[in-house]
Parts: sequence; C-alpha cells; structure tokens
Amino acid sequence: MPAPPLLIRQLKLGELDNFVYLIGDPVSCEAAVVDPAWDVEAILAEARRDSLRITSVLITHHHHDHTNGVKGLLEKVRARVYVNRGDTPHVKLSKTDTIVVGARHEMRLGERVVRFLDTPGHTPGSQCFLTEGHLFTGDTLFIGACGRVDFGESSPRQMLKSLREVLLPLPDDTLVWPGHDYDDVPCARLGDVKRRNRAVQIEDPAEFERYVTGPRWPDEE
Repeated sequence: MPAPPLLIRQLKLGELDNFVYLIGDPVSCEAAVVDPAWDVEAILAEARRDSLRITSVLITHHHHDHTNGVKGLLEKVRARVYVNRGDTPHVKLSKTDTIVVGARHEMRLGERVVRFLDTPGHTPGSQCFLTEGHLFTGDTLFIGACGRVDFGESSPRQMLKSLREVLLPLPDDTLVWPGHDYDDVPCARLGDVKRRNRAVQIEDPAEFERYVTGPRWPDEE
C-alpha cells in the first residue's frame, strides 16, 4: 500500500510577503519548517491543526526575513536547524542546535528523504530542498525571476550556475515553492517556470549579469 502524500503547508507571513513552509510526514507526524520567520505562533498553530510535531528547521539562506523566527521557534520545540556551510557565519545559534550541511546532504523526515541542493548566488550558502517532486527554493528561484545578486556577498555567475546546472535539469513536473509571494501564482511546475521566467532562459554569463542587475529587478531580499 503506497504511503500517503506529504503534507505541504504554505504560510504567507510578514511585511515582505515571505512564504514559510511546513513539510509533514502524515505517517510519523514529523514535520520540517522551511525558513521560519515573522510569526512563530502562526507556524505552531498550523502544525497543531495537522497534528504535526516539528523536528527540523531548514534554512534556505541567512537573511533576516527568512530566519527571524528561528530562535523563537526553538524556545517552543526541540528541533535541529540545518544551515549550509556558506551561511553559517551569519546564523548565530548554539552548536547543539545546528547541523552544518553542504551539497548532496540528505535528511530523513519520518520515512521520507529530503535532499539538500547547494545553490549559491543570492548568498554564498543558499540552498534548496527537494523531496518527492517538491522543490523549496527560497530566494534562489521565484516563479518569474531569481533572487537579487547585488548584495556584497552575492554572485551573478554563481546564481547562473546554480540555476542552469542544479535546478533546471530537474524534471519539468517538479513543483516549485518559492520564498516570496512575488508572482501571480504561489507555486508552479518547473516546466512552466522555464517558459515564463526570463532569468532561467539566459545562458550567457555577461547577458545574465546585465539582466539581473538592471533597474527593473524586483526589490526583494
């Protein structure tokens, strides 16, 4: 008998239209929170509604609008926080709370497996999470754009490599769950993202850098 599907809960929270996610295994009732921020009580209430027990916190990148709820959440639940090694200098947590990861790391959520994808560009330690056809992209990939690359720590060339070599080769039916509500739909299949998103259509590094650093770019963090 096949396992029941994952529970995916998308919460729009905060003044920057952030998406926070709960990923739940309905068999074990274990859950991971992706980028807890803004409203810890709302996250906990959503977990309670589905009878989920939060055991993991997954950080796509260190920016404050994606992490400002981590410490508050850890005061309420016992969970391990997974941070990419490139962003660990900016995430101030105790070593007992933190698991530092790199490319190709995997984590079990009940009987499910969550794969960690190294996608630097927006920050040196940006990462995405892939499980059972669901891709949680933080600020690496939106439905109609990619994340900003004009911060001092950002790299347009790394962003282009992350998009073209890590994310775009995934199956077209992969469901993309972005880190902000910047588009007319809250999620989309990767094949649709490829057709509508100019940032993922550019192959030349110089052209990509001109495009993503131009004045028309979205003002997100």
